[in-house]
Amino acid sequence: MGAPNPIEALNNEYISRHPVEGDLFGVKVLYYISNMRGGYGGYDIYYSTINGDTYGTPVNLGEVINTPKNEESPFYKDGTLYFSSNGHPGMGGMDNFYSEWDGKKWSSPLNMGFNYNTSYDDGFLRFNQGGTAGFVVSNRTHKDKKKFKNSETCCDDIYMIQIRDLVIDLRLLVNNDKGPLEGANVELLEGNKKTSIDSKSNFLSNDFTFLLDADKTYKAYITREGYYPDSVSFNTNGIFDDYTVSKTVVLKPKPEAPKRTVSRNEPIALKSIYFDFNDDKILPDAEKDLAYLKSLMDQYPDMVIELSSHTDSRGDNEFNKKLSQRRANSTKNWLVEEGIASARIKAVGYGETKLLNKCKDRVKCSEEEHQLNRRSEFKIIAGPQTIEIKVEE
Repeated sequence: MGAPNPIEALNNEYISRHPVEGDLFGVKVLYYISNMRGGYGGYDIYYSTINGDTYGTPVNLGEVINTPKNEESPFYKDGTLYFSSNGHPGMGGMDNFYSEWDGKKWSSPLNMGFNYNTSYDDGFLRFNQGGTAGFVVSNRTHKDKKKFKNSETCCDDIYMIQIRDLVIDLRLLVNNDKGPLEGANVELLEGNKKTSIDSKSNFLSNDFTFLLDADKTYKAYITREGYYPDSVSFNTNGIFDDYTVSKTVVLKPKPEAPKRTVSRNEPIALKSIYFDFNDDKILPDAEKDLAYLKSLMDQYPDMVIELSSHTDSRGDNEFNKKLSQRRANSTKNWLVEEGIASARIKAVGYGETKLLNKCKDRVKCSEEEHQLNRRSEFKIIAGPQTIEIKVEE
């Protein structure tokens, strides 16, 4: 190792210090601090690109990182910039912060939390290559610290940080205003990511658990049918021991859907039950209406229904009747497989015998008019005289 040589491109009449190599925009750079004119105040963090022995023009890292006070001791590792500052909200004096680079911009700096920081001056945070240990420089007090000029905080000491695998988890309870609420879904998002890193549903309990990483920010989105969604944000910064983040969310109910009363033999359209051309297979979109019909059968256990299928007038009359019967049977089979007794459902295929408009054979009609006749319906034929059904919005 030879004698040190000044970097002429970065030296001027101002003070420049605390250099450390890192990356930015996919190229090697030198991070350092300077009080040169044109900054945000005090010492700011700058970078300069490195090309062999050549250094580029200094560039200020900007107001996300720098403040009117002092930013010092930068350190870069795996896309994260660590630095100390007394300008960002902290615990007192200089604190250690970190900011993540997403390829375009730096995230808002976050305080590293307790132990990394104190009410005294803390800085020069460094980690080893494996990220299992680190060091921090601080003038914090401790029981063996020697006084100089009768001051316990006159001088800096180097402290070692041992980083072990932590077990950090989230325990989230979902309630309504009456207590525990089953059947919710929770999506967990990390940082500024738009897609969830984990999601869970719980139809037996209101209790959710997720494993978390240290020094991360999270947001949990909670949804449940019949309730307004909600979210909760939290972070795991500065956690050094196994820890459970406990959160409780109380969901607010949506107003109940309006209902109407229907009587025996009044046909009720199942609007989402459609079939592919010349096919009797139940499509996924139909399951919403079928699930609601099942819930009505469960709500009114003595109810017997006629489940009917209808076609438009196009095609042979006998073919349409057989096709509609197959479709009615498929719809009935879905409900039977879900636990509804077969004797409670009479499946009838009416073909084109019960048209709702003028579109008979040889009458010119639009596709929308023909579609009105292609439908599935049910009506009460035994059991309750009336039932309540929800009105579609």
